[in-house]
Amino acid sequence: DGADGARGPQGPQGPAGNDGADGDDGADGARGPQGNAGSQGPTGPGGSAGARGPAGPRGAAGAQGPTGPSGAAGPQGPQGDGGPTSGRASSGATVRLSGNFSPAQVQRDGTNNLRTYVCGLGLPSGARITSIVANGYDAATQGYFEASVWRTAYNSFAPQYISPTFGGTWQNTGLANRPNRTDLIIYRAGDVAHEVDGNYSYKIGFGILCPPPEWVQVSGFKLSYSLNGQNYVRTIDPMTCNMTN
Repeated sequence: DGADGARGPQGPQGPAGNDGADGDDGADGARGPQGNAGSQGPTGPGGSAGARGPAGPRGAAGAQGPTGPSGAAGPQGPQGDGGPTSGRASSGATVRLSGNFSPAQVQRDGTNNLRTYVCGLGLPSGARITSIVANGYDAATQGYFEASVWRTAYNSFAPQYISPTFGGTWQNTGLANRPNRTDLIIYRAGDVAHEVDGNYSYKIGFGILCPPPEWVQVSGFKLSYSLNGQNYVRTIDPMTCNMTN
């Protein structure tokens, strides 16, 4: 054979060949670092309410609590008497400044008029009378006012005086001139309280002796009593016998 000839020039690029077959999958790469947490998405709409479950069994009754204390009874309103009255009654142990006249007696002596009036005490049974004071004015040198308190059984007219200190002796302002207001005690505070008995009618009597042109006035009575542990003070109008707070 002869010697190899010189290398010729490169020929033109031939057409592209067909794609080769897919190669085998490469091995898994190493795990990358964890990414940052994404922002929270918006709250989704609330779900519809579920069906109501059946009622549970009724619980056992609890033990009964203790009974609360009874409230105090309010005072009974005063009995209406239609204003002060006058008349006659048995005298009992009555002692009055101008004589032992019966509590409800009216006596007139010339121009010196001794007039007696009676007001009922509308107190409930069980009330305890602790004091009674008559208020008034005695601007007379020959006149006075006097007062007392008693009770009578409903089947009798005989007075039973209830003041432990004064009994049937009516307290009076005397014949001296007392131009200022006068307080006349007819049931003394500090004496044993008198408990009202529903079988009796309770009365306050007051008398006025006032020769003209002198001036004597009974302006009211202050009654103190207790009932069911509560203390009360009431005012009695001598013109109407009404009892007010």
